[in-house]
Amino acid sequence: MRHARRNLQRIARLAAVGGLVCGSLMVSDAMAGETRPPGTGPAPVTRAADPGGEVVERLGTSRTAGSWIGADGRPVVAVTDPGAAAEVRRAGANPKTVRHSMDELRSATETLRAAPRVTGTAWAVNYRTNEVVVRADRTVSASDWSRLTELAEDIGGFVRMERNPGTFTTRLNGAAPMFGGNSRCSAGFNVTDGQRSYILTAGHCGPVGTTWFGDRGRNDRVGSTVAGSFPGDDYSLVRYDESSVPDPAVADIVAVGENRGVRISGAADPSVGQEVFRSGSTTGLRSGRVTALNATVNYPEGTVGGLIETTVCAESGDSGGPLFA
Repeated sequence: MRHARRNLQRIARLAAVGGLVCGSLMVSDAMAGETRPPGTGPAPVTRAADPGGEVVERLGTSRTAGSWIGADGRPVVAVTDPGAAAEVRRAGANPKTVRHSMDELRSATETLRAAPRVTGTAWAVNYRTNEVVVRADRTVSASDWSRLTELAEDIGGFVRMERNPGTFTTRLNGAAPMFGGNSRCSAGFNVTDGQRSYILTAGHCGPVGTTWFGDRGRNDRVGSTVAGSFPGDDYSLVRYDESSVPDPAVADIVAVGENRGVRISGAADPSVGQEVFRSGSTTGLRSGRVTALNATVNYPEGTVGGLIETTVCAESGDSGGPLFA
């Protein structure tokens, strides 16, 4: 394994707040015979070229309200004044004039978070429509829904309420299966601090001290969870046993099915509208698009913030695995 130095806490938090891993899709590296979860090696953290994000950072949150990838593939930046629109054009992006700045949108999400917690609710900023969208699943009572609606009306007309017919659960993304405690989850990525090797996966899969195996019969021991955070964040680090360190030839690959994989080359911030993929040990390879950033979900186990929202679905056992572009 190429032991470039990493800050494991930074990498774990990157995953917890919706960091996106970049890879070469469908590289035909054979995965047959692999018994341990394939993932990434210590590729350097990078930032994708994003004129929209750069101009947003330059103009500030009082004059902009996010950016996304337009239908023509060019970045679009929401702006609140003509001067900002002109600067967006000079940067090579398309401006869209909106009424509410990112400061206003963030203030709305802070008000929602400060209110009494309601399990089964979530919210995220929709950059395209210049709204904060509040969702409630089928477990939320009529009285709680009414109270949330009143709060939304007090914040302003740019907070939209939606009912979700399903239930919010801590099912994330996945690749190779891992079995530990009473859980079946999926490995995310291989990471290293230059001395020891770890698996980065979901924090809700199991607390510190959980022992993980690569098979349901629990004969192929992989390692133990040594650090993590859930709720609040949702990540954990599983330290490999000395006898289970991944083969350097496949340490930076995630499985996508049919004995094929994706070699991971780095990490970056996602963009709204970006196409993304995930590979689940339950449901296999799926694709979709990023629809929102910095989302918050009130799970039964607690509140998790700093998430990304996508159209990629997952099922039980997919938790903890890789999302990549």
